[in-house]
Amino acid sequence: KVVDMDTPLSVIVFGATGDLAKKKLFPALYQLMFGCPDAPLLPQTTRVIGYGRSAHERQAFLDKQCVNVVGEKKDVFLKQCFYFQGSYIEEDFARLHDFLCGLEGNVAAKDSAAAPDTGATGAKANRIFFLSVPP
Repeated sequence: KVVDMDTPLSVIVFGATGDLAKKKLFPALYQLMFGCPDAPLLPQTTRVIGYGRSAHERQAFLDKQCVNVVGEKKDVFLKQCFYFQGSYIEEDFARLHDFLCGLEGNVAAKDSAAAPDTGATGAKANRIFFLSVPP
């Protein structure tokens, strides 16, 4: 089956500050988008959102967690990566939803000050949630 490369895709990595995300997940997502021989296997416009409980500035998070991402399009990849701080409670998941709607260009969430305006349009989006957290 052909991958839908037109609909916005967000990959949310819960536990993004951990070792697995640093060593395996972020490098693998880069490879799927830009690096592997059959790339792109994910849309190159995919937004990668790291979700963690601890406070981090975006750039400090990327410098630490994406150190193993290697490739000529690393800068493009890093511009599409974001960090969201939250606990595993309903209120923070609602804030995450608003943030994602802003990234994905959902008009209803454009008023959200927490989400950057990326210029994307349309209300349809796909989301992949990866749980890299202890049981």
